[in-house]
Amino acid sequence: MICFCDFNPRLIKEYSLDGFTRDRENTAQTTSRSIGITGVTSAMILKKLGENSKVLTCLGLENGKIIREYLENLRIDTDIVKLLDESVEQVKVTINCENKDGEVEDEENKSFDIISKTPRMTSATETEILSRINEISKEDGILVLNETDNLNLESDFYENVAIIAENNKKEVVASFRDEVLIKNTKIKGLVIDKTQLQKLTGDPISYDKDVVRSLQPKLNIYEMVVALGRVSAVFVSKDESYKLSIEGMEVSTLDKNLMLTGLALGLSKKYSLDTTLKLAFAISAFKNYKSENDVDMSDIKEIMNKVVLRRLN
Repeated sequence: MICFCDFNPRLIKEYSLDGFTRDRENTAQTTSRSIGITGVTSAMILKKLGENSKVLTCLGLENGKIIREYLENLRIDTDIVKLLDESVEQVKVTINCENKDGEVEDEENKSFDIISKTPRMTSATETEILSRINEISKEDGILVLNETDNLNLESDFYENVAIIAENNKKEVVASFRDEVLIKNTKIKGLVIDKTQLQKLTGDPISYDKDVVRSLQPKLNIYEMVVALGRVSAVFVSKDESYKLSIEGMEVSTLDKNLMLTGLALGLSKKYSLDTTLKLAFAISAFKNYKSENDVDMSDIKEIMNKVVLRRLN
């Protein structure tokens, strides 16, 4: 079974305001409540696609309880490290542009987010996480290190995770929000964007073949790398390199976290490389056409049929 890691999950509340008046009480209407945003989201998406997975996460106090209940209701298996602080809460507020007469006051709705502080990660908490990682690494399946905005983890935390996995011969695929934090320990796969690629290699990147060239010295650490552009991606391994794109469908953005999710799914199913890459690309692109609540595997298969792989070497 795939195990996703989410070290800073959040409870997300969305509110809508019909206009806003300064120095007055403005009443908002609740529009939705959900959880996210990386490992938790990956597990929920796979559930929509008919695939079971597990989430290793850290939860604290009331928000943590609500997040856990969400996952339990979705029948997603969890491994929870308890925190002393409240789990993160994100409040999204949208101010509608129409006034009470239905007239448009602004061209676009205004929106803003309020996000609470990230909970503390004590040395005892990190030790507990690493202990859970050690146990999970003895099980079958892929370990997925989803990117996180938790800056309270020690700088060597991810390297320690990779070492534990390597010692247990556990396959790991990873993605990071900013700097790549596994640089010395072998892992199965890495999903990055162009900015991260340039930081990792120190090379200027202008063309697809620059991606292939710049990553060659890194393939002794990463067995495979997927580097995302805005609407296409490049896959690089020691033996093969491909450009991935979609033909016949409009794409405006790709989701790095969902690319990682799809890559993990393909590897766990032991699909061919061709099928794994098409699956990963399709899952990363589906939000261009479907919402997270409406997507199913038939949608992914339809997108997969439009994904084109062009060999680069």
